[in-house]
Amino acid sequence: MSVTEMVSATALVCGNPGTLQRLTLHPEERRVGVQVFGSEPQVLCDAVSIIAKEVSPTCVDLNMGCPVKKISKSGYGAALMKNPERVYKIVHSMAQASALPITVKIRSGATRDSVNFLEVAAAVQEGGAAAITIHPRTRSEGFQGRSNWEDIAQLKRAVKIPVIGNGDINDLASGIKMFHYTRCDGIMIGRAAVGNPWIFKQFEDYFEGRQIEDKPTPGEIVQVAGEHFDLESVLSRNPERAFLRVRKSLVMYFKGFKEFTSLCNMLRGANSNEELKFCLSEISQMVQQSEG
Repeated sequence: MSVTEMVSATALVCGNPGTLQRLTLHPEERRVGVQVFGSEPQVLCDAVSIIAKEVSPTCVDLNMGCPVKKISKSGYGAALMKNPERVYKIVHSMAQASALPITVKIRSGATRDSVNFLEVAAAVQEGGAAAITIHPRTRSEGFQGRSNWEDIAQLKRAVKIPVIGNGDINDLASGIKMFHYTRCDGIMIGRAAVGNPWIFKQFEDYFEGRQIEDKPTPGEIVQVAGEHFDLESVLSRNPERAFLRVRKSLVMYFKGFKEFTSLCNMLRGANSNEELKFCLSEISQMVQQSEG
């Protein structure tokens, strides 16, 4: 299942056109969760009703894990974990809004001295959530250091709803290791999929008992990077500025290439869709010559 970018519940309820556009799903998309952020129970309740009416996704996911300052300073994201009682009210109101399952993503706590994920998870479960995801770092840690998988294991033992683990899953091996170590019910992959969408197929093959496919060839990588950019150019909210959204992420497709540094400079220096398309064409020719 994929998850949308964060959608402001307040902006959604106010009918902001740009926010409503964030709910747009491609006809081929299946099993999509709409991720929302907010702090008012009634507003989030109304937001779920709107989402259910507009797109009817697989679930609505409440983000209580975002550590970004501009989100947390407004009382959203990981800042919500400071008040488990409020968390219960929010999740309960969302669960009452429609038949859509409500899932919640949390962190371990605000700091390592104030870890309270078990208390928050109890409130989430009591409020009626269908599943809970934990990124086992604190808000103050952001994405620094190693995530503490023991927190995932503790959470799995403490609640009855499914637990999804997240954090430091870099490849198939680390994902399998998390399953064995934590006994979690599922995993969420974020940064490891940037430039490596094949990681999902590897997990699918593993769990279906199929042979794991070899890593894609350089030619296949360039082709998919081009397809990625083409989709952004057609489907993004501002197609003419798609290059700004993707030039950093496209770089990650070429992380294993010998010329990585020069490719980074080339792609990140693109100042238009046409320039970025030209860069990808140059990379494709370079790969064809090396493979030839």
